Amino acid sequence: MHEIELRYQIPAEQLEAVRGWMAGAGPGRPHAERLQAAYFDTPDRDLARAGFALRLRREGRRWVQTLKGAAPDGMSRLEHNVALGQGAAMPALRLDRHAGHPAGEALRALVQRLGGEQALQCLFRTDIRRQTRELQTASGDRVELALDQGRLLAGDGAADRRETAVCELEIELKSGRPQAVLELAREWSGRGLWLEQRTKALRGDLLARQQAHAAVEPAVLSPWPRGCGPWGALALLLRDALGPVLANASQIASAAWVPEHLHQLRVGLRQLRSGLRLLAQRPDGVLPRERLLALAGAAAALGRALSAGRDVDAQAAAPWRARLQALAAELGVGMDGGVPCAAGSVAATATLPALLHGVPAQHLMLDLLALLGEALAHEGDAVADGEASPDRRKQAARDLRQDCAAALARWTRAVARRARAVDRLEAGARHELRKRIKRLRHAQAYAADLLRERPRATKRLAELQRALGELNDLELALGSARARLDHDGEARAAAFELGFLAQERQHRLAALDGPLDALARRLDAATR
Repeated sequence: MHEIELRYQIPAEQLEAVRGWMAGAGPGRPHAERLQAAYFDTPDRDLARAGFALRLRREGRRWVQTLKGAAPDGMSRLEHNVALGQGAAMPALRLDRHAGHPAGEALRALVQRLGGEQALQCLFRTDIRRQTRELQTASGDRVELALDQGRLLAGDGAADRRETAVCELEIELKSGRPQAVLELAREWSGRGLWLEQRTKALRGDLLARQQAHAAVEPAVLSPWPRGCGPWGALALLLRDALGPVLANASQIASAAWVPEHLHQLRVGLRQLRSGLRLLAQRPDGVLPRERLLALAGAAAALGRALSAGRDVDAQAAAPWRARLQALAAELGVGMDGGVPCAAGSVAATATLPALLHGVPAQHLMLDLLALLGEALAHEGDAVADGEASPDRRKQAARDLRQDCAAALARWTRAVARRARAVDRLEAGARHELRKRIKRLRHAQAYAADLLRERPRATKRLAELQRALGELNDLELALGSARARLDHDGEARAAAFELGFLAQERQHRLAALDGPLDALARRLDAATR
């Protein structure tokens, strides 16, 4: 079966409100039980890397063996449960209990390659008190609420014992529309709870490995295949984007992350909004154009809000920073006040999780999940319909190719026009040009297979984007230095930094003249 659910972390200050809601959420009394589970994997975590979770769980007095595997829509999981009867002792694990199930067959093939069931061992355990209650919506959907409180446990013996607390709300569809889960989640995301993409299995694995955070989820960009229609392209775009966005946002929201989590989250958001704007070119209502543009705007707004954390990292790692400090030391100018703090500073640690807990970020993630569900449904309907009407699918694919080609031509001309005048542009306009280049590069990559052509001037566009990024970081540093001119004890260092950075900016602008002219000519030629 498919398990359709969303999981929310509950801040301590919201726990009583959630308990009160659970107590009055529906008719009858809430059901409470104790859930004790053992999770199995190889020592190298091969199952987890393949998207599986395998456990034996005691639910009250009865035992259940459960296998879970990932599904494509970001809120579903393939799940297969096998009841094993009652008893105090944990039964033996047996993979053949999942024979015949799609996830079970995939797991069996994987475990055979790893050397058989003897390669599996219990890596961590859970001890959870669960309170459940069922709701029925006005549309007749049945949704189960589950309040989980307890511990994840790892380690052998008292000396090696490790644990971490669990306090989560799960919202699971029992029958009806998947949108019912999203509607209920949207209500609670405005009350301080935040979407948690990391499962108990993942968090337990981190505890077992004594890791503070999950691995970074890299942003990927899959070209839209030739013959693809608008809804198919949208489904592929959203599936690619939601992985890095949800996973990396969950990790940052937990207040334990590394700079690469933030970088890949921002890359995922940039790719997402570029693809949404490319698909929003058609005005005839095939896709919900205004909705795509609104989501692209929301993704852009979140990216801008996250940029403060990125700017801290970029300023600390700027290529000119070491030369500035060396020259200051040689001339006896103290620079302590002008050196930005490293990534993970107190300010960044406090600000970024709170930002991702907020309503705009949480609603954006739910809106993306909702649109992905619609895109998958539309694409499924189109495939079924296309068997009887192949001409309609071919026309939809031709329309998408034409829309992409026209948009790429317009965006290429706009970049070429601004590139010629970059030395005359103000800092804000140069930053806007950099964003246009990113959008153009992403759009070229999405449409490359559709148009059967290699992206134009890719290397030079990437070089210009990088150069403009360094110029933007210089402008940020200049702004910081100007702000410190009036501060007692910092004026001398700030004035020195202003002079150094202004000269650095002029050198970099001068170095762009030749490459920019060549790039503009090449882009012009590509649109003729």
